[in-house]
Amino acid sequence: MCRFPGETESYKAVSRALRRIASQSRGVKQAFERPSTHSSERSFSDIEKACMSLFSVFDIADYKRLLPKPVRGTCQWIMDHPLFRSWLEKAENSLLWLTGHPGCGKTVLSYSLARSFEELKTSHTSRNVLVYFCDDKVNNQKDAKSILISLIFQIVHRHRSLIRHVRKVFDIQGPSIVQSFSSLWNIFLRLLKDPKSGLIYVIIDALDECEAVSCHQLLESIYELVGISDPNTGDGNHIKFLLTSRPSLELAYTDINKVPHHISIDEGQPGYYEDLRIFIQQRVEEIALKRKYSIEVKDFLLQALYAKADQTFLWIHMVLEAVENSLLSSIKDFRDIMTKIPPTLETTYLDFLSAIPSDHQETALRLLKLVLASSRPLYLDEINVAFTIDSSHHSVEDVGRDCQNAMAHTIQGILGPFARVLESKVSLVHQSAKDFLLQKNHYHESSAIFGTINTESAALRMTIACVRYLLLDDFSRDLFGVETSPVDSIFEPSALPSYDFSEASSVDDIDLNTDMFFREPSVHDAETSQSIATKYSFYSYASLHWAEHFALCETSVPSWLSDAAKTLLDVKSSCCRNWLHFYWSEAATSMEEDPMGFDQLTLAAYFNLHEMLTDLLNRQPPQETKDRALFWASRVGHSRIITPLLAAGADPSIRGGSSMQFALTIAAENGHLGCVAALLADKRTDVNIQDRNGRTALSFACSNGLYEIAKALLSRDECKPDLQDNSGATPLFWAAGGGHMTIVEALARRPDVEINHRDNTGRTIVSWTAGDGMDEVLKRLLQLRNINVDVPDNKGRSPLSWAAGNGHAATAHMLLVHRRPIKNIAADRDYDGRNPISWACGGGHHDVLRVLLHGPWAGGHDDEDIDGWAPLAWAIHNDAPEVVEAMAATGRVDLDRRDRAGRTALAWAVEYGHTRVVQALLREGADPGPTDVNENEATSPAPVAVAKRYGREDLILAIEIKGQ
Repeated sequence: MCRFPGETESYKAVSRALRRIASQSRGVKQAFERPSTHSSERSFSDIEKACMSLFSVFDIADYKRLLPKPVRGTCQWIMDHPLFRSWLEKAENSLLWLTGHPGCGKTVLSYSLARSFEELKTSHTSRNVLVYFCDDKVNNQKDAKSILISLIFQIVHRHRSLIRHVRKVFDIQGPSIVQSFSSLWNIFLRLLKDPKSGLIYVIIDALDECEAVSCHQLLESIYELVGISDPNTGDGNHIKFLLTSRPSLELAYTDINKVPHHISIDEGQPGYYEDLRIFIQQRVEEIALKRKYSIEVKDFLLQALYAKADQTFLWIHMVLEAVENSLLSSIKDFRDIMTKIPPTLETTYLDFLSAIPSDHQETALRLLKLVLASSRPLYLDEINVAFTIDSSHHSVEDVGRDCQNAMAHTIQGILGPFARVLESKVSLVHQSAKDFLLQKNHYHESSAIFGTINTESAALRMTIACVRYLLLDDFSRDLFGVETSPVDSIFEPSALPSYDFSEASSVDDIDLNTDMFFREPSVHDAETSQSIATKYSFYSYASLHWAEHFALCETSVPSWLSDAAKTLLDVKSSCCRNWLHFYWSEAATSMEEDPMGFDQLTLAAYFNLHEMLTDLLNRQPPQETKDRALFWASRVGHSRIITPLLAAGADPSIRGGSSMQFALTIAAENGHLGCVAALLADKRTDVNIQDRNGRTALSFACSNGLYEIAKALLSRDECKPDLQDNSGATPLFWAAGGGHMTIVEALARRPDVEINHRDNTGRTIVSWTAGDGMDEVLKRLLQLRNINVDVPDNKGRSPLSWAAGNGHAATAHMLLVHRRPIKNIAADRDYDGRNPISWACGGGHHDVLRVLLHGPWAGGHDDEDIDGWAPLAWAIHNDAPEVVEAMAATGRVDLDRRDRAGRTALAWAVEYGHTRVVQALLREGADPGPTDVNENEATSPAPVAVAKRYGREDLILAIEIKGQ
């Protein structure tokens, strides 16, 4: 159902070529810009790169590099566990859930198992190991859609040809597929069913750190997939899920008997305790060697820690780190360390806080808030700037003079074991540390100051740092303007190369760096952004995340900070234009608008700044400004922004953005249920409003599988669920094309929906799903009352004809069996006289022919079309020897019949030079004809004469041997 509407704007060929070149490094937004007039005109490479960019939002390799690695000899016990072996050896879809308490080493075990699966010897020729690490401390690693995006990317990265499954959905839905869990899941299922996928292992670690609603969606989908005994994924295709989490998440699903296999990692597993002993032994050996401890000291540490082997890896790690960093090293000192570190994590963290000296507690509080608030692990130079900057600093140089000279030493010295510095990145020691810090009422009197930590106060600390940095004098000039552009140097006389034009043989020999003149603005912005990020260490983080932090603490910001934020939202100021240029260039956004045309209200709406927006609305902005803000709030999904805008008079019927969509349609397309609900609550919102392609909000919801949004739209009495778009497709078409059967069935039950509707090409939902080989969807469609499987399109082609022509054997069989009464294929002819057998032959689909040529429906084996071509002629034309053999084997095909030009199939095969077809025809008994004639000796040249004309000695010999 490739009917994603293309753009109609045309550009000059040079512009189009430049865009294609630039798109190679600029991702999905640019690769799908407007030059083409239809999606099918985009080149494969452009779409492939765009799709790969669309899904490559999480660098798994980079994250894995920062994970603690398993000690040699550990994590092996799981491989011999009976439940693990049972899960591993089943030749079917299966799920194994590993649970453990905080700090028990779940992530290290996940990493080890992923590596083991990669090395596992198996008879399967195709095996994929997909890994995802959820992390509540990293913004883009705690949502189920991000999990699916990463899994899809990993599969396609291994098998590039599978990008076609993404392209197919993209053609229907566009970039909004990344907003829809249902669409992403359907792409994932398509990939699983492809024979190239083979056996797939999926490891999802720390699932309890995934956002609750999308996590539930993912688990429900996994259970449904695992519960399918015969998923129809092809020979050797099945998937094995391995999930890890804290016990609390798994228990919620155990109650409803959904977990097939479950292993508790740290409760009664002998192998787990043996791993702890191995870990202790290796670390003690390393520390003893490094500190030159005696054998007596080393043995004491080993025995003392072995006695504590009922603790977690995290606890043992903390003890060993304290031992390694201790300035005192007697056995008594080490005994005191072990005594002072409590056995529970919460008590341990509490003691960590209490150990911070009172004169460093304010400093520790600032550092902890910055680490807690950060959207990703901060680099040392980033947290150094954020920690240092205050109102006395006016330039980057000022901040630099006051920065710490040894930030890693400062952090580790003040925060102690609470913080972890690895590869110059700062993070908390563990997710459980974040959970602890955000709890209330658990602090000692000696550490009561830390009771002020919460999400809002942490966000405020980070916001202050970001805003102050972006308002430094260094950024008060336009860094992206022509006068300061890196590209601007080509216009300076001193920058131009010196040429002796008299020595040039032609103009083409002179290199004037003309590529710089034709550089796309977005390419220039990307280069400038890279230059800025390199020069100013905190600029990237501050630009990309300040508004996100501000939104979390709006109600508690001081007035000076609110005024400063207004400056950063005013595109008239250079500091605003700079960070906004940077954000648009670097953020993972598919927006094609020029943000420099935005106003303060629109930017407040875009970045979800509710209090800021309310204040700006009190200033009575123009109607156009309110309308634009409403569109963008709906576009990015900020439902809390929509209500005050509507109350202030924003009009939901005004088009916005380059797509010229409406607030309701754009919210529905991008899956923003809250926005749709807020818009529908306003009586001015037209639920049936159609965009420039004729699509409604319901159409978008159906194509993206957004059932809750579709249900909300359908609940409105005035909703017209059968409205056609410009291509004649109804919402039902879009739902079926996306494989969203829950929505299809909901629509099919309505009396105001025509399930046999024909689009502008005359095709029905049965025709499209049959032509696309969507067997699972078609199976469900055929169960609907009054569904018609034989509706011809505008060219007379039936759904069976489309299935046969596109090579979908199982689909063809399904349609043939469903027909009541059984219908002979001979009668199933389109307006060109071609029947399904003819189409199957033309495509070389011998597997389809096995279905069509035998059974009570068989017929039309040798029927001519309006051009006098029988099915065999199409097989010969397309060089399909297997099809020739299948047709001949029926005994119902005249191999020697002559066409209207008097030529036989063999003569045509010889002329085409299709050697294997010639050999197949001769094997099946085709008459070689006279072998002693020349080309001009017959009105209709004999096969041997044709072979002589083209000098095919091999075919001449084959024909002569057969003719003897």
